[in-house]
Amino acid sequence: MKQHSKKKCWAGLLAGLVFLSVGCVAPLFARDQERIVLFLIVAGSALIVTSLTGLILSSQRKTAEEPDERDQKLLRAARSKSWTMTFCLIIVLFLIEFTGILHLGGTEVLMAVFLMMGISATGFTWLYTQRGDTE
Repeated sequence: MKQHSKKKCWAGLLAGLVFLSVGCVAPLFARDQERIVLFLIVAGSALIVTSLTGLILSSQRKTAEEPDERDQKLLRAARSKSWTMTFCLIIVLFLIEFTGILHLGGTEVLMAVFLMMGISATGFTWLYTQRGDTE
């Protein structure tokens, strides 16, 4: 990993610690703003975990391999299939809301879409890598 990327990880770790510490002290000053306090604590925790993961991974690997044409083809196919499945999920969620079966809020829809994108992209990448081809 480049030295510049390690500096980003350390900056993220520092920002996470600042967010977390401000979030822990904020209830003393902003009693009516529970959402802001919660956001600061969650954002700080996420930054810390992400930065520590980046630092640990950068210390374990020496050089990154450039993906070859086959790997790029597999990633493109997996992401394309993931996008298609996510689009189908959006249509199904719209139909569920439109017919009145369930009342879905924005948070539920966004979480379903984000989870579908991430899990399906990872699953298709793994599947295509195991097969060795997209066919």
